[in-house]
Amino acid sequence: MDKAGEVAKGKNRGRARKKGELDGVYLILLCALVCAGLLMLISASTPDSIGTKSPYSGIIKNCIVAAVSFVFMLIVANAPDYMLFRRYVKLFYIICVILMFLTPVIGRESLGATRWIYIGPVSVQPSEIMKIALILYLADVLSSEKKRDVSKMNLLQRILYSFRAEIIILIPALGAVLQRHLSGAVIICAIGFIMLFAHGMPVSHIAGIGGGVVAAGVALAVLEPYRMERILGYRNPEADPLGNGWQILQSLYAICSGGLFGVGFGQSRQKYNWLPEASNDYIFAIICEELGIIGGIAVIVMFGLFVWRGVKISVNAREMFGSLIAFGVSVMIGMQVVINIAVVTNLIPSTGMQLPFFSSGGTSLLFMLIATGIVLNISRYQKRGAGVIHKIK
Repeated sequence: MDKAGEVAKGKNRGRARKKGELDGVYLILLCALVCAGLLMLISASTPDSIGTKSPYSGIIKNCIVAAVSFVFMLIVANAPDYMLFRRYVKLFYIICVILMFLTPVIGRESLGATRWIYIGPVSVQPSEIMKIALILYLADVLSSEKKRDVSKMNLLQRILYSFRAEIIILIPALGAVLQRHLSGAVIICAIGFIMLFAHGMPVSHIAGIGGGVVAAGVALAVLEPYRMERILGYRNPEADPLGNGWQILQSLYAICSGGLFGVGFGQSRQKYNWLPEASNDYIFAIICEELGIIGGIAVIVMFGLFVWRGVKISVNAREMFGSLIAFGVSVMIGMQVVINIAVVTNLIPSTGMQLPFFSSGGTSLLFMLIATGIVLNISRYQKRGAGVIHKIK
């Protein structure tokens, strides 16, 4: 073998995919968030088990769901190659879109929206799965090197092809609107258009489409009475303390009563039928009550580091497909955290957005962990020295 061939072989060996090189920082932060979330969920859901025949059934259920979800995450993270998932992303997206549009027909209404499909004792929230499907399929479309000749298309085909990414985003968003799940539609659109921006779509293009989406969202908020009630309750909760302002006032009471260091783990008073959805959308208020402002800040910092590490994995990914997936998952988690905490602290009206890894909901935890498992799989194939588990930077 000549010298040039040896050099080329050495370079290829340096770029070879090596199994087991998971991003250590990302994995450690994920484990910390899942463990902290499980502990806080057990604490916040304690009142639900009082007076039942099996007071520990809720704790056991939460532990089993977390353990099973974590196992799925590890399986995905250690799969041979995340590029193998690419051949199934279109089918996954189509199935999720069908479920989104079936939910208003066969789902069960709760809290003014029809977001859940019940299969016996198990409930599934298709919008949580749809977020992952959108990220995967949009990453596939945007990173595809196959280009079609638009000169051979008619006008309709040209329009559909030119705006295919936007259509991929807006179809599931419409499904969320039909479920009366406006916050779900908003975050689906936000994830999709931020991915388009990261891929290089002009800001003017995104702003034009985004403006139309925002206008539609405002119109939907104004036309639905219960949404207007939430907005009015957000603006002045003291005006109706026993009605629309009850939940947000109780949330603020919980945060304030926790003080700097909290009342102690498991010692929350607001979770005992004072604060609605204490183990779900408003679990951050219980975190602040039991662990104090210090505990709340610690959770925010962990999420911030986790999202930052996910973006770093995206930047160091070898292929555009993996880069867009890691970025999309990081955006999804970061946005949900910001929206949830903003609602709990009354910075924005209530949206029904869960806090990742903390709020109750098996569907959310399972698919959130599967998504992070894909990101970990992507981290195995980063550029050399990108902060793998054998050399954490």
